[in-house]
Amino acid sequence: MTAAAIGRSFAAETLVGFKGTWAQDCVLLVSELCTNAVLHGTGALHLRVLAVPGWVRVEVQDGSDLIPAARAYSERASTGRGIALVEALAADWGVHHVPSGKLVWFELGDRPDDVEAPLTEDRPREQVTIALLGAPIELVKSAMEHGESLLRDLMYVVLAGDLAERFPDGWTPPTLDLSPVLDVVGAAVGPAADLQIPLTEEAGNAARDRLAMVEFADGLARQGILLSPPSSVEIAACRRWALGEIHAQLAGAKPRPWQPPAGGDAQEAHEPLP
Repeated sequence: MTAAAIGRSFAAETLVGFKGTWAQDCVLLVSELCTNAVLHGTGALHLRVLAVPGWVRVEVQDGSDLIPAARAYSERASTGRGIALVEALAADWGVHHVPSGKLVWFELGDRPDDVEAPLTEDRPREQVTIALLGAPIELVKSAMEHGESLLRDLMYVVLAGDLAERFPDGWTPPTLDLSPVLDVVGAAVGPAADLQIPLTEEAGNAARDRLAMVEFADGLARQGILLSPPSSVEIAACRRWALGEIHAQLAGAKPRPWQPPAGGDAQEAHEPLP
């Protein structure tokens, strides 16, 4: 069974006999958070369910310190809805760092008076601002979205054991936090803009590693091994430019503005992804 299936089963068994639609919502959100922890987290996954009539709190802990956030992906996206669902359905939710990673929690129903809310504190990190000059806004969104879909499909293939030689230690997700990029892109106005994105110094190598993994997944998609379609020419070029700029600038290089693929290749990019 997958972590999401185990989590759903555990939550459903814990809430047997509880009435209210929040019980079904709880099972759904447990599935989403467990999937997120496998896709984006590391180490062991810990699930805790606390429930009394009319109220439940769920805590999901993993070994990654990347803070999850809702993704502003298109309706066609096959990923990125976990935290958005939590925001929409939960009465309250939050996330905080723990010594071994992070803990994400949510509550449904009315919290009893004698129960305290979990902590939501976060530790500050030093940041460096990088620039994506002339960034094509919608194309950057599509490139990040499609990369997430490819990685999600790759995760399932790895967990099935079909790529044991390439991933001898099992699934280890990329550690780049895309939230700062997506937040800035989401707030941009116009078809193109110069974006100033605050990132931690660790994001440079993380961007390089993420790009390598997405490119590998894209190769599998071209062989028909993944469900997601392969990248269009311009999607692939934008992904390489954006992640490459993060890596290069955090290593000390000057920004390079976006340049679309030359010649007839650019035309392919204007076709929407299936």
